[in-house]
Amino acid sequence: MRERLADLHIHSTFSDGLWDVRTIFIKAKERGLSTISITDHDTVAGIEEAIKISKEMEMEFIPGVEISSYYKQRDVHILGYFINWENSAFVKKLDKMRKIREKRAKIIIEKLKELGMDIPYSRVLEVAGKSPVARPHIAHVMVEKGYVSSVEESFEKYIGDNGPAYYPKILYTPSDVISMIKKYRGISILAHPGRLPEEMVKEIIDMGVDGIEVFYPEHTEETVERLKKLARDRGLLITGGSDCHGGLKGKEYLGEVKLDYVYVEEMKKYVSSCCIFPV
Repeated sequence: MRERLADLHIHSTFSDGLWDVRTIFIKAKERGLSTISITDHDTVAGIEEAIKISKEMEMEFIPGVEISSYYKQRDVHILGYFINWENSAFVKKLDKMRKIREKRAKIIIEKLKELGMDIPYSRVLEVAGKSPVARPHIAHVMVEKGYVSSVEESFEKYIGDNGPAYYPKILYTPSDVISMIKKYRGISILAHPGRLPEEMVKEIIDMGVDGIEVFYPEHTEETVERLKKLARDRGLLITGGSDCHGGLKGKEYLGEVKLDYVYVEEMKKYVSSCCIFPV
């Protein structure tokens, strides 16, 4: 019997990824994945299409989203799975976040202008297409204009969390997002916790998050073991994903994390036991 493997953190062109939904499914199947979740930033626009394609390709799809929050001067991302993505009130909240993203992009562009870089907002919108405007789209234009040699360099030197042109999306705290996901019948997972101070991770766990993303490309073996122990000690779900953006960050990543299906089964049992959303 073929081993069942999952990648539960993928971005499409509905967010800041380079691949459309169908391309993601095709490539995921080629790389030996049986189950995926597309977790676009602050939008569920690609889920309906993903459900149709998953049936056509006989793959399992878990509805997901990655929602931004801000805590102690750090960006904190919370993944929501099995979310009630068709709820109109939930979609309106995400639309509000999209407008916040647009405002933020304009402020970052102004900061870059003060640093001597002319980044036309109209071009950033062209790069973003139907996706919510995000920092990688600004980075793409920075590369086009020759201000940096790569997207990675733009983040490292200018628009990353510690860069001179950084500006946060001040809207929700992690606690707000966890409550939102719970309200709309999903399970909440702290994304890439290895990027955060350990004490902050524990504080977010205390806010009621359901699990943590233990398996992630940037996490060392030592980090994985530490996070796995933390999750087990606190009775949390364990997930994992590649955070694939289709090569936007210089590498494709899809399938670099192949999550053992046992962790997906634990998620489903948790969903069923909590009567959050029918599996």
